[in-house]
Amino acid sequence: MVENRRNRLDLMTPAELSIENAIQEVEKVGADVKLTDVIVKLGAAKDCLSDYIDGVEEHASEKRELTLGEKRVRTEFNPSGVGNVNFIKENSAKLINVCDEMKPKEGEVVEPEKLRLIALAQTAYEEAAMWAVKAATF
Repeated sequence: MVENRRNRLDLMTPAELSIENAIQEVEKVGADVKLTDVIVKLGAAKDCLSDYIDGVEEHASEKRELTLGEKRVRTEFNPSGVGNVNFIKENSAKLINVCDEMKPKEGEVVEPEKLRLIALAQTAYEEAAMWAVKAATF
């Protein structure tokens, strides 16, 4: 397998590009939990297709589930191959995950304001990652 083939648009198959384009179109629709789920599922479909193309024998169920932060900043996507991008995304994902861990456990009562603050912080980290990646690849 070519190193980083899955993250380089110029090395993707037409089928992989179609799924990647679908992900980009869904991202343009807006911000909603349902849309995030669609993007995650499309990403999983692309990974499964890439496994088939690359001849990977392991099943998708054997792969580690991405964390919320990794999903939000798309840590596996870096077509430019710029090293700073990986650093930015990995650390932004960690910050989003820290906030996710602050959410109440099932049955725990929490002030709605706390949930609002967590959501705002996660969104800000996600947006900051986007701007930092744009600067790193400028």
